[in-house]
Amino acid sequence: MDTPRAYELFKLSSPITSLTQDDPPVWAYYGRPKDPPINVNDAIHHINFGLHLKEQMDTLGIECTIRSRDDVKAVQDECVEFFLKHFGLYEDKK
Repeated sequence: MDTPRAYELFKLSSPITSLTQDDPPVWAYYGRPKDPPINVNDAIHHINFGLHLKEQMDTLGIECTIRSRDDVKAVQDECVEFFLKHFGLYEDKK
């Protein structure tokens, strides 16, 4: 895993590497705290990836919402609203 070839494969397999303006929006939740990663598995699934993805998506004008268990928002409601909106199931409550 710690070879130049492995690092090239990591880069090529990352969604960040292949983002384009026509990509769909993202809503992601990270169940671990924003503390530094403690091992490889934690690093792969760490919110830092989501935050970096958001930065890249913001530059392309693609909606991206990243949440973690540290957020005080009602993430369940926000998530449902996001998917209802983007799957065309949102009903105007007027």
